[in-house]
Amino acid sequence: MRLFTKMTIAAIAAAGSVLSAAEVIDLNNKDFWIPLKNVTFSEGQMVNDGRAMYRSKKTIAIDPAKKYTISMTVSNAEGKKSSYLLFGMSPATAKGGQISATSLQSIKNTFTQVVADAKKGDKTITVKDASKWNKSPHCTIALNAKEDNSDIPNFSILQAPIEKAEKTGDNWTITLKKPLPKNIAAGTNIRQHINGGYYYFGTRSIAPGKTVEVKNSVTGQTPHGTFTARGFHPGMKHAYIIILSDWNSSKQPVTIKNAKLIIE
Repeated sequence: MRLFTKMTIAAIAAAGSVLSAAEVIDLNNKDFWIPLKNVTFSEGQMVNDGRAMYRSKKTIAIDPAKKYTISMTVSNAEGKKSSYLLFGMSPATAKGGQISATSLQSIKNTFTQVVADAKKGDKTITVKDASKWNKSPHCTIALNAKEDNSDIPNFSILQAPIEKAEKTGDNWTITLKKPLPKNIAAGTNIRQHINGGYYYFGTRSIAPGKTVEVKNSVTGQTPHGTFTARGFHPGMKHAYIIILSDWNSSKQPVTIKNAKLIIE
């Protein structure tokens, strides 16, 4: 009985230690955000009068072994339109430089090598294999790619959607919708990436005159090329916190209270 009591006390103490290790960041703190002209802070709340992008002044480190939870209470003013809210993170480098989604979002099975020099102004690129290349207008080309994805985040991105990809002899010819903006030398490894927005934990539409509780968590890691809230991208080591409030421009005041980030 005495042993059980000691073990129980030890377990409770250990649980308390884990709980106390959670970091809670107050997102209603004016000093946390880059100033916005149409946002006012008062008594633990912030109000944006129309569309606003809240972005933290500093980045936070991302550890996929931890759980990151963003929660808040959001109220839309009386009016005729619902207000659209998005919240999450904007990937960044260790020095605070922003990383666009296209630098992270690779398309599976599109890694290949250029086999003939492609000049600036050309509309075709000859490669070893383009059988899996995508014709979406949102696709881009990452230069100096590596087959193991260790180049990601890749910052050598060309906005170059393709018109078609067809086999020509032993190789493939990629036809672009617009002329190449720069030279690509033979032997250069390339891969398709795709454009996108920020890294969203969640979204919510708030009806006029309504108040909603918003809360979403992210933990773990996803494979390269996956940019969803099912886990953090392997190339995402740091990030800014973002809240996009009234992003559909309903032009009605939106009030955010009890906003916090919990890291545990």
